[in-house]
Amino acid sequence: MENDEWQVEISEVCRFVEVAIVTIREFISNLMHINNNSISHCLMKIMTKLIDNLTFKRSSLNHLAAALIQIFPAIMLQRVADNNTENNEACERRLEWWKRGQLWNILNEAEEIQKKLKRKKRSPTIKHQNRKNGEYDQDKVVEAVEAGEIRRAAQLLDPENLGLHNWSDNIKRKLSEKFPKSKTYIAQAQASHQIYKSTRITVEDI
Repeated sequence: MENDEWQVEISEVCRFVEVAIVTIREFISNLMHINNNSISHCLMKIMTKLIDNLTFKRSSLNHLAAALIQIFPAIMLQRVADNNTENNEACERRLEWWKRGQLWNILNEAEEIQKKLKRKKRSPTIKHQNRKNGEYDQDKVVEAVEAGEIRRAAQLLDPENLGLHNWSDNIKRKLSEKFPKSKTYIAQAQASHQIYKSTRITVEDI
């Protein structure tokens, strides 16, 4: 894939890569499965060209190809629906944007999809909201306590309870009283053979 195919300046591709490589790190799993041979062929053709750029040192995209190989599937295969028809249409649209060098369009669409997914993931269920409002199943709490599952009982009472106190001087003092510093220590056992401590990686190791 030569740079002039995209009709976009190499400096713009560099800027896109810098933004996209950071953006996709925050993506949650949401990749579509391609069941269309024509789309699969186009995707594989682009990936092959990117790999060629990575291994062909005289390519203008050589220094960007590794990053583009990571970015390409992450933004191109963002699922928009559960049905294949809508996903195929979305992928075809992105392929057209890619060929025209409209990389930002693809990234922006992928970001919007991810934002919706994260909002949906954060929105509490009715059950979760009821517990947050102080409503819970008393029988299940009693059952958990009787079974010795204190953490589960605490989470039934308060779903945001992690079983941890907020750190304070009082907590620090109580921990110091419960776990005083020991005046003894456990000596390291002598090994019957020499312990290998080198961190060098030799040619033989790889």
